[in-house]
Amino acid sequence: WKLIQRYEDGRLHLFDLAKDPGETRDLASEEPERTKSMTSMLHAWLRGHDARFLRRKPDGPSAWQLPTLTASNDSTTRHCGGQTSRDL
Repeated sequence: WKLIQRYEDGRLHLFDLAKDPGETRDLASEEPERTKSMTSMLHAWLRGHDARFLRRKPDGPSAWQLPTLTASNDSTTRHCGGQTSRDL
């Protein structure tokens, strides 16, 4: 599986590389739980590596923010708050 989150607007794309190596069929809307889980993993990785994001161009699209999630008692990885955009 491969998840892509577009920097420009936060759109998500999900592909099953075993069945669709050419990434022609976006499954994000058909696999909402997998998309949510992989998005959480991506955001955890970004935070864990202090990933830096470019600043939005003044005439560009609105910047997206990593969501604020609250902890729960299940085994799902959760992260809370924090500034995500930084100047390079």
